[in-house]
Amino acid sequence: MAQQVAAPPSNPTDVVRLTLNALEAGEEEVLADEASRMVKQGLSSGGYLGARSA
Repeated sequence: MAQQVAAPPSNPTDVVRLTLNALEAGEEEVLADEASRMVKQGLSSGGYLGARSA
């Protein structure tokens, strides 16, 4: 599934740091990289990032 992702792999240390910070802050979701944040933004706005205009 991740073969199609063009983003560079996440640094595990950064993912752990972001996850621990989110847990301490009581957050329920961690978006550990820019690709995840972009997908979340697209889905939250009702758009689909893979959709192409005609």
